[in-house]
Amino acid sequence: IVLIDKNLFRNMTNLKTLDLSYNQLNYLTEKVFLALKNLKELDLSHNFLTSIQSNLFSNLICLEKLDLSQNRLIHINSGVFFTLANLKTLNLGLNFINSTGKLAFRSLKNLQTLILN
Repeated sequence: IVLIDKNLFRNMTNLKTLDLSYNQLNYLTEKVFLALKNLKELDLSHNFLTSIQSNLFSNLICLEKLDLSQNRLIHINSGVFFTLANLKTLNLGLNFINSTGKLAFRSLKNLQTLILN
């Protein structure tokens, strides 16, 4: 998969797990995950993502596990994880991250595992 239509998941409001790993995604539109309010696990690993839109995860209030490993991320903006208060595991390993916003991880009060290797 190279591109995901912003309406693809619109009717999947009860989805709990979404695995988009091992694709060729290099960009995700801000509204692609808008309807996934009950999502608990999101795997975006092994893609070609270079950046994350600030509001990409804004409606994923139930998300507990997020895997962004093995992409091409360079910088993590402060607002990216702002609404992910229930996140327990965040994997950012094996990217090219050389900087993060000052408040990038501030709202992750329930985070138990953070992988940055």
